[in-house]
Amino acid sequence: MQIGKIETIFVQSLNGMYEDNESKALASIAIQEVCHLSYGQLMMNKQTIISSDYHTEILHILEELKKGIPLQYILQIADFYGHRFIVKPGVLIPRPETEELVDWILKEIQSSKLSNFNLVDIGTGSGCIPISIKIKNSHSSIIGIDISDVALEIARQNSIILNTDIQFIKGDILNNDMKFEPKSFDIIVSNPPYITSSEKSYMHANVIQNEPHIALFVTDEDPLLFYRRIIQFAVQYMKPTGLLFFEINEHLGDETIQLLKQYNFTAVLRKDISGKDRMIKAQKD
Repeated sequence: MQIGKIETIFVQSLNGMYEDNESKALASIAIQEVCHLSYGQLMMNKQTIISSDYHTEILHILEELKKGIPLQYILQIADFYGHRFIVKPGVLIPRPETEELVDWILKEIQSSKLSNFNLVDIGTGSGCIPISIKIKNSHSSIIGIDISDVALEIARQNSIILNTDIQFIKGDILNNDMKFEPKSFDIIVSNPPYITSSEKSYMHANVIQNEPHIALFVTDEDPLLFYRRIIQFAVQYMKPTGLLFFEINEHLGDETIQLLKQYNFTAVLRKDISGKDRMIKAQKD
C-alpha cells in the first residue's frame, strides 16, 4: 500500500474519535516510527509502497488507536523538549505546556547565573522535567519524587537512557513523609494533579480511560490541595532566595496566587502558547 493512502485510512477509521487533522498527525507519526522516516522523507515519499510487514505493524497501531489507547502508550515513547522519553500506562504523557514550564525554569536558571544548584521535582512521573533540566545543567543536584513505583521505575529508565544522574525517590507530599535538610533547595518544581472532577466531562475519552488518575485529578471541594502541601514543603525546605515553579489549572490562576500570598510568596503568573493561565513562578517576600 502507498504511504499516502494510509493517511486516508486513518482519517476514515478514526472518524468520530479525532478531528481529521489529528488523525492525519497520528498517521504521520505512526508511519515515521514504523518506517524509520523523517517528516521530510515522509512528505516526499507519499507514493512509495511500503512492505507488508510495515503495513501490518501500522494497521496494528491503528487498531489500538480505535480502542482509545493514546499513540504514545502504543509506541511507548513521547518526545519532550528535544529528547525522547519512555512512557507507559502508569505515567502521565508529557504535554507541550510542560515544555513551556521547563523552558521558563531553564531561562531563569541562566539569567540568575545559578550553578551547582539543588532542585526537587514533586510528582515527577516519567522524569521529563528533572531530566530535561539536568541535561542542560550537568553539575546540578536534582531529585525526582513520586508516590508511584511504576512512575519511578520509568523515570529511572529515562534517566539512564539520557545519561543523567538523578536521584528518584518514593514520597507522598500529602503525608509529608519526606525528610530533607531545612532550607536545602534552590528550586522546587511541580506539575501536580489539578484537574477537578467536574472538568472530566470536557476531556478526551482516551485520557480518562488510559492515563493515571492519581496524576490528573483532584476533588472539586479542595482543588488546590497539592499546591497547599507543596507550598508548605517549600516553606520548610526551600532556601530563602529559592524559586518555586508550578504548572496550574488554567481556571485557578488567581486562586493559586492568593494561596501563595497566604504563605508570604510573591508570584508571577504566565500564560502558555494558547493564551491560558498555565504557569507560576513564586519567591518568598
